[in-house]
Amino acid sequence: MDPGVQLRDSALYNSKRISASSMNTREEETLCRQAYHQALRVLGTCARPRGMTASARPHGYPQVWARDSMITLMGAVLADDREINLSLKACFKLLAEHQTPLGLIPTNVHIKRLKPNFQAYADGGLWLIIGSANFFQQTGDEKFLKQIYPTVRKALTWYEHQDVDRTGLITMAEGADWEDLFAVRGKRSLCKSSLLSGS
Repeated sequence: MDPGVQLRDSALYNSKRISASSMNTREEETLCRQAYHQALRVLGTCARPRGMTASARPHGYPQVWARDSMITLMGAVLADDREINLSLKACFKLLAEHQTPLGLIPTNVHIKRLKPNFQAYADGGLWLIIGSANFFQQTGDEKFLKQIYPTVRKALTWYEHQDVDRTGLITMAEGADWEDLFAVRGKRSLCKSSLLSGS
């Protein structure tokens, strides 16, 4: 399709004809900048003293979810925002405080009642491990790394014990990961060795 036709059909088109290259350098940059600031606003609303909640709404999810907070971390840590980073660090602290003696990380922890939930347990610890590495890579915070290392080590040990037949794959119960509404049985394709090797 002719780029001029695409532009005329787009919401970014104004009354004068603009080229595709100028669109990329002006309107799209403005739109991206606006989206970035909106995303920071939402992250700031989700950032709580005990961690990053999964909802910015007052009556949304009042928990720190291992999976959601670590996925959020991957982009949020790039903002280099002090308050957001403090909330992200609080996620690690809260989840680590509720790690089981055997190393299982809770799926989520309620930020008011401080009650952990271990349903859909299979991937929260994996995300905490990935999030720990990502947070350290982006911040260079060695103190954080030293504090979180025992939690990560214990979580890795827990996952090693989920490899019941020594194939390098974890075995999990039906409904134990983010696909908790689906019938998923047996081995999962995530190799524990990929976490241990960092690849």
